[in-house]
Amino acid sequence: MLFGLGQLMRRRGTYPLDAAYLLTNVIILLVLVDCWWSVFSWHDEADWSYRMTWCVLLNPLLMTMAAQLIPPDWDERPLDITAAYRRNRRLIFGLLALYPLLDMVDTALKGTAHFRSLGPGYPLSSIAMAVLCALAAFASNRSLQIACCIGILLVVLSWIFEIYSVVPL
Repeated sequence: MLFGLGQLMRRRGTYPLDAAYLLTNVIILLVLVDCWWSVFSWHDEADWSYRMTWCVLLNPLLMTMAAQLIPPDWDERPLDITAAYRRNRRLIFGLLALYPLLDMVDTALKGTAHFRSLGPGYPLSSIAMAVLCALAAFASNRSLQIACCIGILLVVLSWIFEIYSVVPL
């Protein structure tokens, strides 16, 4: 992920920028950090099982796969970031749509009290993100894709800054 962003900066000016591509990079980077933070929250768990390990690591693994789909083939001539993005967009957002759904499972595994402690905004924002990702994956209208990306970014930022626990719904 960071290599791809570094290549974008290093090769700036040699390709046209694509707003949806850039927003998707930001979203995936933030979600990856959120994924690993979520995994870290299990560090005190004393009762581990092999099955639980897979359950907890499923989201970071899926998001890592999504991150691998974002960068274009840097050796491709001419470099067409938009074409590479469009080619992989459905897979990227399909994997990203799974993130909030699996996160709700992860949260539920931590117990009902923990799930409820996140407030009613948590499941609502999770479902909203999954729907926005599905729309971004299948919408052919470019403006709608960018609007979905902005919506997804706002949901992810709401999780990072825990807005749903500050602003009651």
